[in-house]
Amino acid sequence: MREWDQFTFPLGTREGLADDARALHELLHYAGLPDRYHDASTLFRRLERQADRRGVMAGAETFEVPDAYVRAIGAVTDSGPVLRDLPRTGAGAPGLSRDAARAALLAPDPEQVPLPRAPAAAPFAGRDRASVEDLVRRVLHDDTRMDHGRNWAGPGRPPLDVGRYAVVRDGGEGRTQSAPWTDPYVVMARAGGDHVTLRTPLGSVRLTEAEDFAALVANDPHRPPGADIVLAVRGLPEGSLGLPQAVRSATGSRVWTPVDATLRLVTVRGHRTTERMELSGSDPRWEATTTAQDADPFAHLRAARLVTDAYTTAAPGGSVLFQRLPLTRLEAFHAVDPADPDSPALVLPVQRFDEVLVRDRPGIEVSQDRTLAIDSGGLSRHAYATQQAVDDANVRLAAAGSKVRLAADPAVSLTLRRGDGLPHPPLLRIAPRFLTRSGRSDEEACRDFAQMVSGEVRASHMVFRAPGDRVATGRISALDTAEVTGTHHLAESLTRVAGGLVAPAATGPAWAAAQIGRDDRGVGGQGGAPLPGREYGGALSYEYADSPERDALTEAARRIGINEAAWAGVGEGYLVQSVNAANAEGLASLDVNYAKPGGGNGSHYGYHFACVVLASEDGRSQLTLENHPRVGRTRAETTDAVEANLRQSAGELRSVEASLARRLRQAEDAGATAADTAALRARARLAEVLVAAKEARDRRAPAQDQERTLRQAATVMLKTAPMVEGREQWYFRAYSRRPGESMHETHAALLSGHDSAEANPLTLVVLHGHGEPLHRFIAFDESGAVADGGRFKLDQLAEHLVRVGLWNRDHGLPLPSVRLTGHGDGRVPHRDLELTAAMADGIRTDLRARIADLLRQRGSVVDASDFTFSVASGLHREDGTTRGREVTFDIDHWRSGDDSEADR
Repeated sequence: MREWDQFTFPLGTREGLADDARALHELLHYAGLPDRYHDASTLFRRLERQADRRGVMAGAETFEVPDAYVRAIGAVTDSGPVLRDLPRTGAGAPGLSRDAARAALLAPDPEQVPLPRAPAAAPFAGRDRASVEDLVRRVLHDDTRMDHGRNWAGPGRPPLDVGRYAVVRDGGEGRTQSAPWTDPYVVMARAGGDHVTLRTPLGSVRLTEAEDFAALVANDPHRPPGADIVLAVRGLPEGSLGLPQAVRSATGSRVWTPVDATLRLVTVRGHRTTERMELSGSDPRWEATTTAQDADPFAHLRAARLVTDAYTTAAPGGSVLFQRLPLTRLEAFHAVDPADPDSPALVLPVQRFDEVLVRDRPGIEVSQDRTLAIDSGGLSRHAYATQQAVDDANVRLAAAGSKVRLAADPAVSLTLRRGDGLPHPPLLRIAPRFLTRSGRSDEEACRDFAQMVSGEVRASHMVFRAPGDRVATGRISALDTAEVTGTHHLAESLTRVAGGLVAPAATGPAWAAAQIGRDDRGVGGQGGAPLPGREYGGALSYEYADSPERDALTEAARRIGINEAAWAGVGEGYLVQSVNAANAEGLASLDVNYAKPGGGNGSHYGYHFACVVLASEDGRSQLTLENHPRVGRTRAETTDAVEANLRQSAGELRSVEASLARRLRQAEDAGATAADTAALRARARLAEVLVAAKEARDRRAPAQDQERTLRQAATVMLKTAPMVEGREQWYFRAYSRRPGESMHETHAALLSGHDSAEANPLTLVVLHGHGEPLHRFIAFDESGAVADGGRFKLDQLAEHLVRVGLWNRDHGLPLPSVRLTGHGDGRVPHRDLELTAAMADGIRTDLRARIADLLRQRGSVVDASDFTFSVASGLHREDGTTRGREVTFDIDHWRSGDDSEADR
């Protein structure tokens, strides 16, 4: 069988319409379209994410011609000179005479319109494969990478501040303002004449074709797909050498270039030295390369966080404005000769909180009403709010039974200015105060941290609420470390909505609670749940601008109060659940995030919990308190530190070991403190195991012996290194009702260049501590008094009733009602009636007193008498058991949806 190509069309060799589809594929090559299917043997389609997933150029089984193909054909056909037809001439032929035809053919256009720069036929046209591979190797060298892009402007530059840029207008007026992009990919280079110069550690590269430059950017494996691209190319002439258009065409991303401006990179010195882009000119600005035809269809959904540095501070310049989470750095401790930086050393991973000072003047993210602010440059343990916002939050946290209160420090405050020049109320620096026994955070994992913040109680319910509809709740279990019950059943039902089998109008809070109720397992993660991740994630995806599945899912989410429509109040929480898909073996898997095609696949978290602890005064912005485990990262950092030590010779490590042992003996003889002695002993032990690991490697010991010594070294390293405990690395995060800034949109990151921590995410509002109490009875002793442990149970029950009651009241539901039943020991049934009734009545009186105290402490207007208690006497228990004298209790929480039947 002859092979198809653009010169050979063996029609009839394929069945049905496949011939036509393949012919169209080959013919479109003549219109300028390249192949777009995955091919590991090619340079620019060797990775799956570099190829198209649909379209006639991606496969020969479809007639689909996406908009991108049409735009490319238009660009090609508009790029060259006009091709005129030569009319028929000669005797008997209609048309012009030969001379007239020649004159018409050679006549100039009535109006000469400058044509856009003609693109090259293909990237690196005229270069052979070997030279292209060498070029790519040089340009994409690891040393040209920076945190947010590529540095082709030369080595030795300080970190680039991508969140702000400086503007200097003619006349010298200057200011710093927030950048118009979020999380960009920045390309730093230098232009001159008709070329761009890329400086690399392997020498400079000069490019004259914009398509070559665009191909390098498009195929950078470290460029986040979909991220805005900033061309920080100094010396660009008017027209920018066609770079913006070429990069836009190659990547599909929005491309920013300076307009009416000269670009410089200036060094900013302060607490830390950074580099900032500066635009100077009469009207300097950044402009995005988009047209009406290919404008970003999701621009209205992208986050545009409100960041400013236009504030004043009422604190000395050395005061701490923000305390950011620590980064891990490898530091050398020179035990042999502390004065010689080249002497043998013990290398340890070190963590310290990063303190941002007032004098640094960092950008801050603010709420729209300017009553909340948070660090825009990283995860911080400080935030800022008005006193009114803090007071309101503490009232709600108390009502929810939270173990956190917010403490405001007026010694450090920020003041923003309104549009009329008058100041806003000051924003005070706030930090959480933990009401735990230790007085600090006791947990690191997100679920356990959220339980601690919520009152040391478990997640118990999901909340579904939407404007104009009654709130509904669904019982859940979060006992598993990766799957919360009910989530996958709800996701499965949502795929039916996305697929058109259930109308969005048929959904709502009660419908969602019914889907949760289909899952009757006591714990997730043990099998028995559907695996709708592929279908559900695909319906979330923004891969295509026009997606009926996504539209239906978004409408259902709005009617239910999930995903981007999920909005928790202070004292409530969020759950972002990864939805499993079936892998090739049919087993549950989170390896692929179908919600973000082309993103990084691999490991994803099973879920993430967060607790809302503060809201802006207008209620449209909020702060959560969060934490997450860092076990994998810490293990990798510890391994890196071990390897850094093992790069020294065995002799050098022995000298470190001997020096530390000698210093330890000297410290013990001198009566050093226990802490100093313990630190020296730990480092001496670490040096000892590192010597053992190095010797095992040098003598080529069996693999299992080398692995054992490495594990031992990593274990001792972890115990020795001065690292910040994970439970202390909690942080604030900000969310709002503005587009792109909800909990779901932030964590899902579907429109950003970031990989999502969760795969196929489903975001819900959750309650903690609203399930049935763990203890269901109060025991009495033979004397008729409450037995040991009974008072604790009464405290727990009163706390539970107040927590549930105040939430119910805020949502228009009745306060919970309690049925108390006294039980005797069954030996003298007739005499028990009077005694058991008295026992139940005594518990009712005691409970009301405890509830009254709690309501008074929380400043609630609810009265203890508003809670309904009924008292009864029971001769026999329903289960037929005899446990002695006790009062049992049953609670009606008045929750719609908890026991609903699923609408199948």
